Amino acid sequence: MSVPAEQMDPEVLREQLIAAAAKDKLPIAHLDPTSPWLPDLDSAVNEAIKRSGKTAENEQSGIIVRGPDGYAYSIPLTSARHDDFALRAQLAKGQSLAALWHSHPGNDNLADYFSPHDLAMADQLKVPSYIRFNSDGSIRSYTPGKTKLQSVNTGTGRFDTQKVARGDPITALPAQLYAEVTK
Repeated sequence: MSVPAEQMDPEVLREQLIAAAAKDKLPIAHLDPTSPWLPDLDSAVNEAIKRSGKTAENEQSGIIVRGPDGYAYSIPLTSARHDDFALRAQLAKGQSLAALWHSHPGNDNLADYFSPHDLAMADQLKVPSYIRFNSDGSIRSYTPGKTKLQSVNTGTGRFDTQKVARGDPITALPAQLYAEVTK
């Protein structure tokens, strides 16, 4: 006999959701059962990324949900794809997609930028996107129509010059890290 999800220990349920997502080619970003409802978006992003852990090889990704009680985050999803995370979101009634987040574990010449794919995803969904850049530990945001874009040579072939963004630092970071990002 199985225990209903609402009666399970939140940490056990979280681990089960992460394990199930790891087996799925296009995983569902379920709300993390251990996520508190936080008053602002930057705090929710900071907590989601902190809870995701840091991997050197694989991108971690997830969503931030807005509900009547504030903002909460999904379980972290791991992708073996380089700069091409994919996920599905399952939202409850009264919830909406507030933001996307993921990590850039690499250290190549584009690892410190929101890629053209990152920009297109945020633009299409009309929500901010946040990235933890593992090269310097910073967390920055891209807000469609607001964050400054720049052209860089991506070395990808026929269309080498593409738009990317350095991003804007988030304000809910620890003071020392925020100072590093804004200098």
